[in-house]
Amino acid sequence: TPESCATTQQAPVITPPTATTTPATNVTSNSATLNGTVNPNGTASGAFFNWGTTTTPPYANNTPNDTSPGSGTTAQPVFANLTGLAANTTYFFRIVAVNGSGGTVFGAEQSFTTASTPSTTPTVTSVSPSTLTQGTGAQYVTITGAYFTSSSYHQFSNNAPGSWYDPQIAPTINNSTS
Repeated sequence: TPESCATTQQAPVITPPTATTTPATNVTSNSATLNGTVNPNGTASGAFFNWGTTTTPPYANNTPNDTSPGSGTTAQPVFANLTGLAANTTYFFRIVAVNGSGGTVFGAEQSFTTASTPSTTPTVTSVSPSTLTQGTGAQYVTITGAYFTSSSYHQFSNNAPGSWYDPQIAPTINNSTS
């Protein structure tokens, strides 16, 4: 009978990729690097990151698809650089792995908070002692703001009344003196 000639073949088993979201790195006030790994489990796979500021996925943004995971059987690193982020903001993200047969796998959610925007205006935050008498003396001056590297100690001498200068050291600003 025709039924006795029929053979049954089992469809190939396609294992979906494995996706692992790992912590963000290189986080600044306006950028970050998202990280993860994808094991393609033998099927050609791509990956991207889903990210945004809401706590519930799916998030509002996706990075471009990265085909670097390939079709091997070991975990491959995947990363994406984000720029133009808002300062002092918490972002949520997860890796998304997709294989050629339509399997989609999501990594666990991670989060990071961008740094506050540094002040760009130099500000004297402390001077000790606050006044000097005519003659010579010393003061500790702390200046904060972008590109200032540290506090400094200055010894001042008075050339003339109301005219003070620092004979030993000038403040270090952005690796140059001024």
